[in-house]
Amino acid sequence: MQAVISFNWRGNNIERFFDWEYLKDDINGKDDLWGEFVVNGTKFQFQILWESSTITIFNFGGYDYIDSVTNFSVSFSKTFM
Repeated sequence: MQAVISFNWRGNNIERFFDWEYLKDDINGKDDLWGEFVVNGTKFQFQILWESSTITIFNFGGYDYIDSVTNFSVSFSKTFM
């Protein structure tokens, strides 16, 4: 099964696909899920803080978060590509 995490950041719609097992391990605290996306040619990373329902945004390879998003969705399907 696949999961898609969707959120809007600075006017950009971000959708990232993950294997369900990878997402489940993140939710259960077994492993950290790091997602990546590009906006205007700049690469960013994100993590989900499940306890606060927040996505934190980092510069790619950075350690300090630069922004956060509190409105995101997670969808599941066998047909996501």
